[in-house]
Amino acid sequence: MHKTLVCEKTDGMRFLLLEILIGRQLMVFLVDRQYNFRMVSHFHTTTPNPYLPEGTNLSKVMIANFFDGELVVDSPWRKESLAPIFLIFDALIVNTSNVIGEPFNLRLKTAHDYIARRFLPARSLPGK
Repeated sequence: MHKTLVCEKTDGMRFLLLEILIGRQLMVFLVDRQYNFRMVSHFHTTTPNPYLPEGTNLSKVMIANFFDGELVVDSPWRKESLAPIFLIFDALIVNTSNVIGEPFNLRLKTAHDYIARRFLPARSLPGK
């Protein structure tokens, strides 16, 4: 008997989700199949440039997270408003640790555990 993993079919767009740390700045990008980078957000910076600021010390640039997945528009929690949701299919780097060489099910578990810890405080806010 062979074990398999199955997920529902979605009609979103396939992307890599890349989070880069530059010192204390976090920059988040979606990368499409043609390697076009789209900035999702950046934190703790006033630089409007979506790419590395000029003069960035590359020794201080670190990939924080790198996920393969799909961006879908969904109605979360059965509310009226639509929201973009990134579905993670695979993990390459999680919390700065390279997990590429790990078995697939361990990569998914590592991604799940990290995301659950990271966003648990947001889910427990009043009114959620």
